[in-house]
Amino acid sequence: MSEYHDRGIIKWAAFEALVSGDEILEKLLYNLYRRNKPILSEDEYKELDQNLKEALDNDKSVIIKYYKDGYVFDSYGKIKKIDRIDKSIILNTGESVKIDDIMDIKTED
Repeated sequence: MSEYHDRGIIKWAAFEALVSGDEILEKLLYNLYRRNKPILSEDEYKELDQNLKEALDNDKSVIIKYYKDGYVFDSYGKIKKIDRIDKSIILNTGESVKIDDIMDIKTED
């Protein structure tokens, strides 16, 4: 017969320190890849305005590239509403994007 005795949960105690380290590592990686908000030129603002008008006039779908908390995200959909009070664009998907955070708007053909 074998004299093996399982230590149960005690054998995993050394890994508990690594589990709490995941949160720290995730936070470090999140901050490592963050970048500053790009500054747009007057020409880029004019292009954004033209693309926004085209999308509204022709009821086209748009891809909105926007900046949020150090990262750039994309949203896709049709513009449902422009909220002038909240200064945001609301898409038919229910997503709301702040106008000041928008970096690019492309219309779908």
